[in-house]
Amino acid sequence: MNRKKIPQNIDWKFLIVKFKRKVGSQRIVADVCGIGQTCISVISRTDSRKPNYETGAAIINAYLDYYDEVPLIKQKPEKGEL
Repeated sequence: MNRKKIPQNIDWKFLIVKFKRKVGSQRIVADVCGIGQTCISVISRTDSRKPNYETGAAIINAYLDYYDEVPLIKQKPEKGEL
């Protein structure tokens, strides 16, 4: 079975910015996702803010209607891993 794993290191802020560019505004992103515009605003303003499961799933599902991949946080390699 070839299942795609759900990433755990999603760059939520960049995802919202990219999604907003595609559809036009935070309000439209929220409407497309079926969530409140306040949630979108908070996520896009804060680096450390991660949505709860239901909100995150709604955002990712709507986002994947427009894009093929979810943006991930670039992780620095451990020392000696290069």
